[in-house]
Amino acid sequence: MARRKETISQVDFGYGATRPESVEREDTPLVAEAVKEAVNTVGLTTGAIEGRPGTLHIGTTTSSQGIEVDLGQGRVFDIHIEADGVAIYGSDGSLDTQFSSNTWDDITAKYGTDTFDARDFWVIPDPETSSILIGAQPYPTHALTLTGTTWAFGVLGYAVGLSGAVRQPYWPYYPEISITPSARTGSITVTSSADLWTADFVGLRLRYSGKEILLDTFSSATVMQATVIEELPPTYDLTVASVSGYQVGDAVEHETLGGQGVITAIAGTDITVQATTLWDGFSNANKLIGPNATQTISAKADASPGATFLWDLQAASPVHGYPGWGVKHKGRVYLNRYAKAPNAFAVSVAQQIDDFTLGTDDGDGFMEALGINTGGDLLYIISAEDLLFFTTRGLYYQPTRGGEDVTPSNIGPILFSQIGCAAVAPVAIDDGAVFVDPVGQQVHAAVLSGDFNKSWQAQNISKYHNQLISSPVFLGATKSGSDRPENFVFVVNSDGSAAVCQWDRDQSKIGWRPWTTEGSYLAMYQAFGAIWAIVDRSVDAFTGRFRERFQQGVYLDCASGLGIDGSDGSTTTGDAYFGTVTKAPTHLAGTTPAGYFDGWDLGDLSLDGSGDPVYDFPEYEGVAQLGLPYSIRVVPWPRRSVNTQRGARDVKRLIKAFITVQDTLAFKYENYSFGGYRVGDDLSIPPALRTEEFSAITGGRSAFRERPITSDRPGPFRILKLRYRVTI
Repeated sequence: MARRKETISQVDFGYGATRPESVEREDTPLVAEAVKEAVNTVGLTTGAIEGRPGTLHIGTTTSSQGIEVDLGQGRVFDIHIEADGVAIYGSDGSLDTQFSSNTWDDITAKYGTDTFDARDFWVIPDPETSSILIGAQPYPTHALTLTGTTWAFGVLGYAVGLSGAVRQPYWPYYPEISITPSARTGSITVTSSADLWTADFVGLRLRYSGKEILLDTFSSATVMQATVIEELPPTYDLTVASVSGYQVGDAVEHETLGGQGVITAIAGTDITVQATTLWDGFSNANKLIGPNATQTISAKADASPGATFLWDLQAASPVHGYPGWGVKHKGRVYLNRYAKAPNAFAVSVAQQIDDFTLGTDDGDGFMEALGINTGGDLLYIISAEDLLFFTTRGLYYQPTRGGEDVTPSNIGPILFSQIGCAAVAPVAIDDGAVFVDPVGQQVHAAVLSGDFNKSWQAQNISKYHNQLISSPVFLGATKSGSDRPENFVFVVNSDGSAAVCQWDRDQSKIGWRPWTTEGSYLAMYQAFGAIWAIVDRSVDAFTGRFRERFQQGVYLDCASGLGIDGSDGSTTTGDAYFGTVTKAPTHLAGTTPAGYFDGWDLGDLSLDGSGDPVYDFPEYEGVAQLGLPYSIRVVPWPRRSVNTQRGARDVKRLIKAFITVQDTLAFKYENYSFGGYRVGDDLSIPPALRTEEFSAITGGRSAFRERPITSDRPGPFRILKLRYRVTI
């Protein structure tokens, strides 16, 4: 009995390359709208699949990532933090300014023993001041400032008050140790209740009950010589009839004058009070009101400054490290990831980037510790519609999207997920942020849920594709203003490969696919509306770290463009090809780059000593691409069943495949080659791009064998539809 024949069609490839065990799930989009492999491809919003764009060689770098900053008024730059300073690039890829005398590892105030690694740096642009803050945990925060067309670069100087106090964040690093100043003004000594001081503290500032002292000279582990910057609050000995009910540490208040203070000592009937508010608001013949006692003051005497636990040190220093992360949100700068205060974050004064004056008024700066109730450390703060806090054991949000400001009185991030975050910086997307979980094998998105009672949720966006994720080291994403309608999330794995996510929120469709190149990706990010990459390459004698830009219409990696004169085939260079500076591929010295010329695959070319190709180009006007080839590989899922009028029936054999392509040069399937020239074509012009359905008889009796569709040479490649003729 002859077997029946049926046809299975696939017109949507939006789910990308799903996990291997999806093979039996033909009843779901995991097979019906996906493929087993999709190497170096992108999905289109229409459901089609095509080869990814190639990259243009823009220049070299020593940085491992680039960061786009926008200072407004069209002042957009690509910042590269390099071992010896900072490089600033314009939209055409050319160098705007470079500071190369600031070797990060040699900074005098450096914290710890870390070596330079650009991945640890954060960048905050501030259009209002035309400044860019740059920081990392081992190094003091720096500022790039643009005045007209001139850049300045140096350590960030915090605002200074009229008294000389530095308006920087402070933190109580040693709550178990008290300090005692010898006087309220002038040159003094500061004595600690336990061994604390070292020579590293020289030059640091502390606050005694909110007033600043500069540490000048190291004397011993318990004594520092210092200078009072702001007059210290007075201390009084107040005599009462009975000290019953009063305790050291109690907050007390004068009944009539309103002076407030803290009890620092009790001896006999004398209570020592350090004034905190209304310093002269104490007198005798009135009552001293405490939490558990009220007594009339019979005598008052000035006392030497008392020992207090109410003191703190500047938050950032060579002793305690510097902020390892920073972000700007609704006019305030947020700094966190201090090495010795892992859950603390500092918030600037409203609309200021260099003023962290700590206070209680709504516009004041403040420094708090995130009240983490699941354990872990605070790693990142991200500016989204709300303010998002990423810890190693959970995610929190501070509501701001309704116009709320974040103030010292209303700060209180709300837990919305117990999924933690890895030490890979999350990346903001248009409506949330994407992050890696602590295990390093899953990628999640923090997005608004639409639920009034639970505004945010964490969504696993890689659960059907986690075979492509392997210990990520970098996250990037496209946002509004991209040159492509599709949205991308880029995950760079530790092995130098990349996993690229395309996320269609409107259709709730998430697809992933791997990208590879001859080398190792270090970063992928959006700048000037395009997708850029930092790539380490080592091919024969061709070694370097390169800045490259993905470009539609380019079909090679690390490519250069050469203008070809149609009259004699001679080559020229210029700045109009692909919208960037182009030149002979001198950066490819030592290799035999592939060539592509308006539909012609020129094969592998030799370069002379000047980097020019040794090749007689056709007398055909256009732009030739010279670069490194990459392979496109699409492996459809084998179809094991088909729906018929009698229900689902098993597939016995795949007998024929039909592949519909659009504007495609050439590809292979089942050892057959398709596209390119045909008999009778004019060989003096490029072969036509094909938009048609190709068919191929498939060999073998198994329906389950892998049958890849590949393209190993440069040229456009797009699949619109697959059809399989099968027997059941």
